[in-house]
Amino acid sequence: MTALNNSTPLARPLVVRSGVLAADIRTISDAAMFITNLPKMYDGRLHWTLAGSTLEAADRHPEDADLLRTATLAMENALVTERML
Repeated sequence: MTALNNSTPLARPLVVRSGVLAADIRTISDAAMFITNLPKMYDGRLHWTLAGSTLEAADRHPEDADLLRTATLAMENALVTERML
């Protein structure tokens, strides 16, 4: 996943304050790393899969601002779904 090395800022920063998972997610790389480092109990959940897929799409198409906004929103929705945001 090349998104792990992408320093493109998200449409807006996301601040996670959920116990040991606390993080400031500011870039595509931050978001991809957060998903990659989630505990195994989160594997296969649709909202994380969607967030990861949209981050990868935004990584592949850096010229598309709509994809970046979609990736940011998908990440935010996944965090809200898990009550991490």
